[in-house]
Amino acid sequence: SPDGKVALLALVNGTTVMRDLETGAVIRTLVAHSDSVNTIVFSPDGQTALSGSSDYSLVLWDVATGEVIRRMEGHSGDVQRVTFSPDGQTALSASYDQQIIRWDVNTGEDLQHYTGHENSVMDVAISPDGKSALSASYDLTAILWDIKTGEIIHQFTDFTRPVLAVAFHPNGQEAMITNDEDIFLVDLTSYTTIRELKGHSSTLNRAIFGPDGETILSVTGSVE
Repeated sequence: SPDGKVALLALVNGTTVMRDLETGAVIRTLVAHSDSVNTIVFSPDGQTALSGSSDYSLVLWDVATGEVIRRMEGHSGDVQRVTFSPDGQTALSASYDQQIIRWDVNTGEDLQHYTGHENSVMDVAISPDGKSALSASYDLTAILWDIKTGEIIHQFTDFTRPVLAVAFHPNGQEAMITNDEDIFLVDLTSYTTIRELKGHSSTLNRAIFGPDGETILSVTGSVE
């Protein structure tokens, strides 16, 4: 959560567990999906949360009560990642159906589809200024999008394995792209690789920047 007091855990049994980070106690269990919950994020103000599932839907939750505010449907494949815009008014979802959908969080309206990937979209991130998005796909590419127009700004193609995770640096000028066991830091102006980080011995599933952009936390699907 934005205040660092609560965590949401997305589970393969279709539920989400909310835990108190100080005590470890379960605050409540959120139940609305009929298949694995693959992703869940808090809104910027911490009042709501958005989940995505293998049942192809997204659910917007009231964090204080655990009640479902609305369900959003439009994908034809597993929803792998959801993310809020910085102002919390819209969200993006990435799916196995090779699409990214932009949603109006307040109404549940499907605002826009971004098409360009040729295989499952595994991750999507929004820039700190809310103007661009970066996506990762099994088609061995990452795409930088103009959020307003849905046009492709640049496609990163120098990969030989599926791209599973992406993240913007807090400065908005750099990003990281994970490819198999490695992390590539890229410049979003020149579209060149700044450095390559190695250290894992199995496929990376997710990586995020620390709040100051000086550190990165990465995780694999193994026991690392």
